Amino acid sequence: MQEIIKFLQENNAGCFATVQQGQPQIRPWQFQFELDGKFYFGTANTKKVYQQLKETPCAAFASFSPTMATVRMTGQVVFDSSPQMKAMVLERNKMLQNIYGTSDNPDPSFEVFYLCNGEASYTEYGKEPVVYKF
Repeated sequence: MQEIIKFLQENNAGCFATVQQGQPQIRPWQFQFELDGKFYFGTANTKKVYQQLKETPCAAFASFSPTMATVRMTGQVVFDSSPQMKAMVLERNKMLQNIYGTSDNPDPSFEVFYLCNGEASYTEYGKEPVVYKF
């Protein structure tokens, strides 16, 4: 699993997929960090993606490197928007601070969630994927 975590730290931009009325919805996204086997992300509760995650709490994320190595993951979505978790995400990401405020004064719309009870795979071109459960 460390291979997945290291890869996502180095290639944190990717695509995030949800489901709305049985149809996939995909958008550019940024992985935040892994903690205790949970993969953290953030969004605003004013966005469609938030409603999609509340209605169908499962999602997928994919990222790739310049050499086209790929990490793909799917899992259950759990929201954890405690003040401590919001602060942790905002402290680690200056770009998000420009959108959602600082760790000591976050925008009330900012929400944090993680993927758990899922599967992640690491693939390099021409090789079989390495699959991990989390």
